[in-house]
Amino acid sequence: MPPVAGAPVWAEIEINKTLLGSAASTLYKPPQLVMTVESKDGRQSVYRVVPGMTSAGFLISPVIKDTQAFAALAAPGHLQDLTNAEVSSVTIFAQTKSRSSTCYQTPFQFRFYRLEYPPQAMTPAGTLVLPK
Repeated sequence: MPPVAGAPVWAEIEINKTLLGSAASTLYKPPQLVMTVESKDGRQSVYRVVPGMTSAGFLISPVIKDTQAFAALAAPGHLQDLTNAEVSSVTIFAQTKSRSSTCYQTPFQFRFYRLEYPPQAMTPAGTLVLPK
């Protein structure tokens, strides 16, 4: 992972099947892919990877696991609360004994983007703020 301090990271991953992988998809199914994400605090999270969906992109860092983390991501001045959830490494592998598969072209192509967005005003639940 490239270091991008102080900003969320958006990832796009191109995962293409080989000819064998396309044939396997037609007849049965290729091995599942798994992504292990390690955060700066040393915690590892494991996710199933759907190859056709990763090219559209997704938030990869910080790791958002609950509504509090999502609120910290959106609220002004609270992104630093997620410093330990920043991702330090990403590994994608096939769920096989060898952790590899001839069904997918390697290496996968990763693109990372610094995600810039305006902070959102947060209000307590149930409070409606009307413009004057």
